[in-house]
Amino acid sequence: ATEFPATLLLDYPTVADLAHQLDKDRGIEGDTKALKDTDKAEDEPSGWDNVGIKDLLEILEKEKSIYSLPTYQKKFTDMAKKCYPDMLKYILMIETVIAEVEGAIFEDRGLIEDQNWRTVQRGRGELTNVMMKYWAEVPELRVKSQEIMHLTKQDQVWT
Repeated sequence: ATEFPATLLLDYPTVADLAHQLDKDRGIEGDTKALKDTDKAEDEPSGWDNVGIKDLLEILEKEKSIYSLPTYQKKFTDMAKKCYPDMLKYILMIETVIAEVEGAIFEDRGLIEDQNWRTVQRGRGELTNVMMKYWAEVPELRVKSQEIMHLTKQDQVWT
């Protein structure tokens, strides 16, 4: 069984990114041009260019407060039970929940124009870019990220 790091979604924020990397790891590199074309963001500046550390921490805190709700905790627990012992299956299954929560937060903050799947995935990629900008210098960012990983049960070790 392949083990995946707890930071899997930070390393590969979209399903397309993760699928491409898994295919690459397995030696299956087909025509991914179509996937890359659909994931391209516009060249014009976006609201993400103005997201600073304070905004980023507020976004993560909002995510934490939503993921902490009993309804979301039940969703994550139920999904984990269905997927055990396949962590990759679990990561892919919770993708819709993560996109639902982050999409609403991003749209509320004016960072994305709608909650279309592709739009949310581009937003998630932008979130990752902003996080990487501050990752080394802001310990609170790392703490909040770990708390989110724990709430979404992505820090489990399944053997």
